[in-house]
Amino acid sequence: MSYWIRWQLGDIPLGIGTFFIGRSPAAHVVINDPRVSRSHASLTLDESGMVLRDLNSQNGVYLNGRRTTESPIVPGDRILIGGQELELVEFVGDRDRHNRVTRRELSTTQRLQHQQQIEGASPSSPLVPEAEPEPDPEPDSGLSTRRADPIELLATVAEKTLSMGRPADAERMMRSHMKNALQAARQGIPFSPERAERVAALALRLAQALRKAEWVNYVFDLYTVLKMPAPASVVETLYTLVRQVPDVNLAALRQYIQILRGRVSELGPAERFMVQRIEGLERLVASI
Repeated sequence: MSYWIRWQLGDIPLGIGTFFIGRSPAAHVVINDPRVSRSHASLTLDESGMVLRDLNSQNGVYLNGRRTTESPIVPGDRILIGGQELELVEFVGDRDRHNRVTRRELSTTQRLQHQQQIEGASPSSPLVPEAEPEPDPEPDSGLSTRRADPIELLATVAEKTLSMGRPADAERMMRSHMKNALQAARQGIPFSPERAERVAALALRLAQALRKAEWVNYVFDLYTVLKMPAPASVVETLYTLVRQVPDVNLAALRQYIQILRGRVSELGPAERFMVQRIEGLERLVASI
């Protein structure tokens, strides 16, 4: 029986000891992503099981959609670091056959370390001496870790989960982050139109998959707080969904429209047209 980390570049075997994941070339799993710290996370395997740890990273470690600092993990668990999803898998069978990992994009360091493991080296004996995890570069070095939006980090995983026919899992993964985003908007924290559109699009995907009015109403609440017309992509999706999803909150939509009407004089022609489309949405919901 063996444990492996499965990710987009192939399967990497794990043995007793500690594996490091990060942007540093000395890591066992090198993720070249500006959202990933040089020493981002570690996996430690011993006789009692496996533990995932966040090594004080800038953007955090997510286990099955929830941020964690230290957690035991078992086969089937999914880890999100930066924009990369990794899965812990258990393999029972021909170890030599399964050792044929995909190598075409692995870094030189990873290839050598993988070969060491196949030949029986301890995973806690990396190519460079194992000491304290390497600190991130200074902020002005050009390589510092960029703070990422948790919704942006998790959206790809949520989309995959939805495409696999598991909308309830996607909702559990995203609910707290979506609610936090709305609360941040209410507190006046800057919220760009682009981010609002991404968040609204994800909410509507959940509404469509789950047939839940809650996520349609979420979009009304978000744009009410932001006091801006929703973009065409969001409005056109709403026209489709309000016919499919029962119990859409007409009062919330009307409140949103009232906010927009109070700002019409400040809006450009394209935005005023979107206000008219949203007013038409009110008539549609009222007629259902």
